[in-house]
Amino acid sequence: MDLSTLSITELQALQNEVAAELPKRKAAERAQAIDELHAIAQSRGFALHELVGSPIKATKATRAPAPAQYANPSDPSQTWSGRGRLPAWAAAHKSAHGSFDGLRIQ
Repeated sequence: MDLSTLSITELQALQNEVAAELPKRKAAERAQAIDELHAIAQSRGFALHELVGSPIKATKATRAPAPAQYANPSDPSQTWSGRGRLPAWAAAHKSAHGSFDGLRIQ
């Protein structure tokens, strides 16, 4: 396929199609490979899990909590890292002052 003849719009459409198709193809190839491995193991009198062990569960990576970047001037024990849901006190300050500048922890 000669990509140099395609317009930017056509290239972007092709890129979107490829991005959507890749995960489907990878899943299908993986399923086929697993089926083939099961067949090989079975032909030799084993279950696949006897040869390779039980599947390892993926663990969710955890991040350390982000340090506080902002504090409530009325109650300094109330802090916010700048990530996640905006606290009510920070939203009130922003609507009154237009920014978080007065809340930043030095």
